[in-house]
Amino acid sequence: MTLRHTLIIPAMLCIPATAYADVTADEVWTNLTAYYSATGAEVTGGLDRSGDVVTVNDMTLAYTLPMGFGDFTVAMPPMTLTENGGAVDMSYPDAFNVSINGTMGGETFDVALDVTMNDYQGTATGEAGNVTYETSAGEMTAKLAEASTSADDADIDGVFLASVEGYDLINTITEGEMIEGTSKMTLQPSVVNYSVGAGDAFSTKSATRYESMTTTSSFALPAGGSDVMNLTPAFEAGMFLESTSQTEGTSTKTTTTMNGEVSSDQSTKVGTSEGTLRLDASGLSVDGSASDFEMTFQDQTIMPFPVTASAASATANYQVPVLASEDPQDFRLQFGLDQLELSDDIWSMIDAGQQLPRDPAIVNLDVAGSVLSELDFFDFQSLENAFAGGKMPVKVDRANINDITISAIGASAEATGEFVFDNEDMTTFPGVPRPEGSASVDVVGANALMDRLVAMGLLPEDQVFGARMMIGMFARETGDDQLNSTIEINPEGHVLVNGERIR
Repeated sequence: MTLRHTLIIPAMLCIPATAYADVTADEVWTNLTAYYSATGAEVTGGLDRSGDVVTVNDMTLAYTLPMGFGDFTVAMPPMTLTENGGAVDMSYPDAFNVSINGTMGGETFDVALDVTMNDYQGTATGEAGNVTYETSAGEMTAKLAEASTSADDADIDGVFLASVEGYDLINTITEGEMIEGTSKMTLQPSVVNYSVGAGDAFSTKSATRYESMTTTSSFALPAGGSDVMNLTPAFEAGMFLESTSQTEGTSTKTTTTMNGEVSSDQSTKVGTSEGTLRLDASGLSVDGSASDFEMTFQDQTIMPFPVTASAASATANYQVPVLASEDPQDFRLQFGLDQLELSDDIWSMIDAGQQLPRDPAIVNLDVAGSVLSELDFFDFQSLENAFAGGKMPVKVDRANINDITISAIGASAEATGEFVFDNEDMTTFPGVPRPEGSASVDVVGANALMDRLVAMGLLPEDQVFGARMMIGMFARETGDDQLNSTIEINPEGHVLVNGERIR
């Protein structure tokens, strides 16, 4: 099978950025080699010195995948290091080829990338073992000109193209038992276009534009690399990764055709967004937010008209432990949408008489707490036995309902609460740890909503009568169509609702 593609990948920014004490070209090469080795690569390259100029030819990065899954080698472009008064100027050809070849899943593959860079400038400064790189470039492009694989059970054609208007990058690499690094990159607007298809049977085309982006990151990796099948020792030794990015906007359009006809079409647009990711011995945490989200989706097999949705903002925050510990470890799960709106076509389909309020919806889920975990998520071999014999390797120690809010179609519900769990008591509530704590739930507009649903014919009136009887048993009125329930579980395992014991 042969693929002919056009692709621009910001992966070309793996070319180092540019620092001041004296540093030599050989020390820069040693510094770069230490970094690539820490990522798991076997680095090779031929150094040719002529006076103050060192040329690195035939540079390759060879990676071996775990469990015999495969391997691949990246052939990098020639790099020129010119010693200049205690600093080292770095340069690459204006146009060059990057090739990737290897084996995966028993099949061989070869990929060729054509890269162009305008106005590239790079300088390395500092001292041996602690080098700062400052680099910048104007417009950059990369094309996946050709790719092939030994597999012959598919005939797929593709075209890939990506470009960036320019970038500025400053990063530092410090050698030691851990290879430590920091970086800050400003990326000018970029575009990624691709299409993939199999003759007339199907094709997918996508175009994405990213506005200006700023990214800061830091890391510490064990010198010489780590055992990717068991990263627990590396994390315990201080390995970490952290990255924060801010983007001024993103837009994407994707179209899929089947047998020459459009089967689905989707467009998304996001305003400013930012996110932070950190992975270390304390766990994995992801925190992100975005504004002005818009989406339009149409699939003739699902709906005959486009589905449009928008939200003023979206937030997400996740924190989970990754290493086993005898002590409780924090977790958090949060997701929120503010001012969520649907198109009139959707409303007309479910509420043609416009009896339901169409005010923008609000959704927020925020639950945090702590768990007792016996899992090392990055020790893949131990995971195979983690659940043996019905064992539960993760136990909830504490759970806080910081906020659960749903507000839509004229009604709203809000809940907060806090519980602790006795994992030694699995009998009070058979099969689950005994909880202790309380939660409060406030509901507004439930009766008016049920009346509307009855008028629309969506709910039988006898079912609504039963629902109101049940609500009357477990909720108390706090105002006009306002209800509250307080649920408490005491140390004896009694369950009380608004002070009345029901268990």
